[in-house]
Amino acid sequence: MIIPVLTVVGETYMLDTKNVLYYERTPKRAIIFHTQKEKYLFPRNIGELQKFLCSEGFERNGKNQSVNLNKICALDVQLGKVYFNNIIQSDTKQAILSRSCMRKAKIHLREKHREK
Repeated sequence: MIIPVLTVVGETYMLDTKNVLYYERTPKRAIIFHTQKEKYLFPRNIGELQKFLCSEGFERNGKNQSVNLNKICALDVQLGKVYFNNIIQSDTKQAILSRSCMRKAKIHLREKHREK
């Protein structure tokens, strides 16, 4: 799905949701999409957005964040973190998951590895 967003400098950009690792709501209720290299702003309601993106593999992770389960490459159950790259370095994108979202991520990752 392609959605209109704003870049960090305020320019309009058409973002393919397949490139989104996760998104979160800021204190001012704007939504920030995180990709491997960039951040994009989506000044809309997170509830509206979740309705559209659940079919794209996004799972709600608390009230302010959703994670693209299809983009998770590694889990750290001890720390409750997921990583969006197989090689974990200091600059690797990551997200902290709730317990229920971590269970879904484990199942999704297990199924993803079975398919290979």
